[in-house]
Amino acid sequence: MTLPELMISVSLGAVIIIIVAFFITVSVEELAVSKIKSSSTNDFFIFRDKLNRYIKWWYFDFVLYWTGTNNTILLWNSDSSKGVLFWVVNDETKKIQNDYIYGDNYIWYKELSQFEMDEIKTNSWKIYDYDFKGDKIFHFMLIKDFKATLYNRWDILDLDISIINKQDKNDYWKNFSEINFDWTNVSEFNLIF
Repeated sequence: MTLPELMISVSLGAVIIIIVAFFITVSVEELAVSKIKSSSTNDFFIFRDKLNRYIKWWYFDFVLYWTGTNNTILLWNSDSSKGVLFWVVNDETKKIQNDYIYGDNYIWYKELSQFEMDEIKTNSWKIYDYDFKGDKIFHFMLIKDFKATLYNRWDILDLDISIINKQDKNDYWKNFSEINFDWTNVSEFNLIF
């Protein structure tokens, strides 16, 4: 083999390796996004079933509280002796997410006792003080929006949820308007109860 032939074969081999590496990198990134999207969609259906169970079987009345850009949903039973609270909480601070920022924001829920229900009725700001349990979080649904609306004399709950399918920790704690956010990585869901 001559030197020019060897140089050509090495150059062609390098080009082929670069092309294959590019396609492998793209495929791995698409697989990661697909895995996150699959997990978040599965968690969404678990959340939907949990909320549906509370609404259909135990709790009859709704109240919505605005917390910045997202809502808090409070459901209670017929005699107001117990209730359940759904909201978006930052996993790091364990507090309601008031601002429209990018971060570890997930849907949590808390079952409320008679005492807590009475507290909320006298002072709705008490919802900001409650602690959370780790088993009450939907950890695969990184939430962008959680917007609820009540219709038909507060008998119908319309819930719009946006889930982020690709995380970028470099942009955490930034406002969505400040970052160049890829909106193709957001899944939108609508639930009506």
